[in-house]
Amino acid sequence: MNLHIEEKGDSDFVFYIDGDLQFDTADEAIYHESMALPALAIAQSRKPERKDDLHVLICGGGDGLALRECLRFPGVTRVDLVDYSPEVVELGRTRFAVLNCRAFEDPRTNVHIRDAWEFLINPPIYDVILCDFTIPRRPDDTHVFSREWYDRVKSALAPHGVANINGLSPEISPLGFWCLKKTINSAGLNPLPFRVCIPSFREKGFGVWSQFLASRTPVTIAHLRSLECPVETKQVDLSKLWRGASFSRVERSLEKSVPVHTIASPCLLRLILNNNSIFSSASAAAVECDLTSDSLVPGAETYDLNDLMKAIPISHPYHTREMIESMAGEVIGVVRKLDIEKLINALLKKSSELPSNLLLELHRLKAFLQERVFNFQTFSLWSRRLFAMLVMLMTLANTIMPDNAFAKGSLGLGHSSMSRGYSSASGRSGSSFGGSRSFGGSFGNRGAFGSPGKLSSSRPFSGERTFTGQGYRRSYQSHAQPADIYGNVYPVRIYRYDLDYDYVYGNGNGGVAATRPTRPQPISSQPSEQRAAFIADDDMSLLENGDTAVDLSDSSYLLVNRRGVSLMNRASAAPLLLIYTDPNLIGSIRESLQQQRDAAKEELNKRKDWLSWVGWTSALFSVVREDENEVLNIQALIDRIEKGLNNLPEPLANASTMTIAPEDVELFAGSAIRNSRMIQIRKPDNAWLSTDGEDVWDNDVAVRRHPIPPLLKQSLKGILTKLDKEFAGDLAALENDYKELAQEKLSLDKDHSEYLSLSSSNGGDYEVDYGTDS
Repeated sequence: MNLHIEEKGDSDFVFYIDGDLQFDTADEAIYHESMALPALAIAQSRKPERKDDLHVLICGGGDGLALRECLRFPGVTRVDLVDYSPEVVELGRTRFAVLNCRAFEDPRTNVHIRDAWEFLINPPIYDVILCDFTIPRRPDDTHVFSREWYDRVKSALAPHGVANINGLSPEISPLGFWCLKKTINSAGLNPLPFRVCIPSFREKGFGVWSQFLASRTPVTIAHLRSLECPVETKQVDLSKLWRGASFSRVERSLEKSVPVHTIASPCLLRLILNNNSIFSSASAAAVECDLTSDSLVPGAETYDLNDLMKAIPISHPYHTREMIESMAGEVIGVVRKLDIEKLINALLKKSSELPSNLLLELHRLKAFLQERVFNFQTFSLWSRRLFAMLVMLMTLANTIMPDNAFAKGSLGLGHSSMSRGYSSASGRSGSSFGGSRSFGGSFGNRGAFGSPGKLSSSRPFSGERTFTGQGYRRSYQSHAQPADIYGNVYPVRIYRYDLDYDYVYGNGNGGVAATRPTRPQPISSQPSEQRAAFIADDDMSLLENGDTAVDLSDSSYLLVNRRGVSLMNRASAAPLLLIYTDPNLIGSIRESLQQQRDAAKEELNKRKDWLSWVGWTSALFSVVREDENEVLNIQALIDRIEKGLNNLPEPLANASTMTIAPEDVELFAGSAIRNSRMIQIRKPDNAWLSTDGEDVWDNDVAVRRHPIPPLLKQSLKGILTKLDKEFAGDLAALENDYKELAQEKLSLDKDHSEYLSLSSSNGGDYEVDYGTDS
């Protein structure tokens, strides 16, 4: 992500992300006052009780400017700000602190560095939700403009609540604008669009901007006319805001011609890119016929633009066929403005990096342009060749150059979650490998490791929409910190243990045996420190030597390698216990690694195919050099995962999975809390070690009790503490779901009653147009 601040003098500046304007200090209050204050005022007026206790969610907005407006509104007691970019939030805390009135220092502010999509999976209920996202530039960016996204927004919005959604320009992208309105409406929200005229936006070519007020019950122009805001504004006259909400019948008729944007059937980006028309094969054919027709010169050479467009590869992960066609459509209008001779000369200066056939073509073209008298037939031939070459060249340049990432929020695919349970009783759910009565899975912030809390989804790795970060493009092999499959870098994790230890039991030296506790005997007096090299899952790491570590708590983990499975404590280099090599545990780890390896291979093939076509431009474009570097890094990742797969133990002959009774709770693979409140741990010989927290004994010789080793007691206590916190979190989530469903039922009952009343009074054909005063 490229962050740029353009200083203007007199303390004014302009902020860009990846070349996209975010705000100009001269007029940013127009946007942010319009974004926050109307939604807050309407929601407060509708709230049935506790009007002085407004809870607000801001999705995006890491600059803190929308946050500033919320915090100065009376009655706001909590604001959750969710932004995926720690760099933008850090600027909000520092460089923009004066501008946002130090909003991040306010105790009512709660910042979450994570994807808004994931945050709304199971959110609390809010009175106001502000979606402060910028215009999408990539297919993935449009997920937070989809019907599925607005379904989530609706589920997080109180019955009286109001959302305000940053829109598009009805002037520049009318089809995209009305598609967005239709999409919001399809999610059960009633959107009222209104124009916002921001001078800096218009100066940069964005045109008149818009926002959408939306709620379960309609927001009308009448609400804006009678809007009463208790705070003074700097740049917006809220009493005149309603004027921007009136659209002509001709404008509103466009809504009927556009589809709803969904994840399964995306259309918004295509509509944005093509402004007033949808690029189709029919329109492409029309352009082709018009501009490459040979009616003037019989037998002249033709260039089929459709075939040319299909020849441009779409293996780059950020592009689709529609985007390339759209770029070509835009190029056609730009070609006329080019100084062709200057362009040719500039290209010839790079002759050493150009393929010989292209270089020859350019020299021939330059010679043609230098002719004083044009032969009409030759001109007709060359004009078609020139046009085709320019369309290809400029479309390719657009395709190669880095896309602008939309600044104020994003969708990350997220991790699949490592199993909290591997037994047959726990079962598996999709790709999350886990039931809800076991341990060793996702612990949210993951304790002492200080994870950014960004990856918590349980979706499978599919090779699609992966590698969305920049880590594998620049720094995977150079940094000392572990990375996940997306290139996100994590804090260093170190595992200190003996690489060589003897699996000896029954010798009475301190570990676990049939007769008394014994410990595996270290062979080496120098324990090895192994760093986590790859974060395979929220709680699973591949180490530098190929071993796998599954974190159970801040102090304990399972070490999995060819020798088997060991319960480890970070305070000791020797294993606490050797436990049974459960086939479901090994299968779950193997499946997770294989999925990520296959996804990485698919991404690698895409990039190799892409570079085979555009690799010669690496001397011209830094992004292509980064692609080449990424290929090396992804190959290194695949090799590392292969090493981890090869280092997994083979399940024992006739191995069986652990059976968990309904009244029992699985702690981790090979351990359970029985209904008798006794903890049992399955040993490599398939026997059971039992403990009540004070003593340990073999299951079949309970009379032979021995004091539990202190580190084993500490480890089990830490795991139980984590389990208790996780269960408490699950219970709170269920209670929140229940409250949300109860609120939803009240809202539906009210809507049903209102519908019956309107239908009875006006007839079944009665319709309300919420875009007008009617």
